[in-house]
Amino acid sequence: MLTIIEVMQGEKADWRRVHFFIIDERLVPIDHPASNYKLLQDHFIDTLAQAGKITPENAHPLIFDPALSDRGVQNYERVLAEQGYRYDIILLSSGDDGHVAALYPDHHSFADQHHGYIVIDDSPKTPMQRITSSLSLIQTAEVAVLLFVGGEKRQAYGKFKDAACPAKLVLAIQDTTVFTDPTQG
Repeated sequence: MLTIIEVMQGEKADWRRVHFFIIDERLVPIDHPASNYKLLQDHFIDTLAQAGKITPENAHPLIFDPALSDRGVQNYERVLAEQGYRYDIILLSSGDDGHVAALYPDHHSFADQHHGYIVIDDSPKTPMQRITSSLSLIQTAEVAVLLFVGGEKRQAYGKFKDAACPAKLVLAIQDTTVFTDPTQG
């Protein structure tokens, strides 16, 4: 069985026109094992680059800068603005509590009105410091893919089907696909 990454790598797309941005990031260096960018780079970007489909300019890591009061948010928003300050396609995975990105149930991150990236110092999930796309920025996407993969996501998928949870924000996006695995029932 192919993984979603393997399926995406096989797509016949003009990858030179595709730019990769991070929806949310833990406030760690980009080469840290907990970095979302490192995960994307190790499992997707490096493979596309080695195949000659993209160049390093296609991948945009969110550079955490502890010396800046905004931790690097304004710099990243400028990079996104160069590409239209919106997402075309987003890939999200739900957390076990139904969160997506760093937008958590009953947390101020979900209600933040800033259109862009938000710094969070009190994440309910460790590590507590993160940068995340705001709800309104996520909803700029034309296409959303939401994953509920793994047995620990069964409860989150139940919340998505039956109650209000942050993952439902994707339903406001024009073209949304939700993937589950056989453990979801």
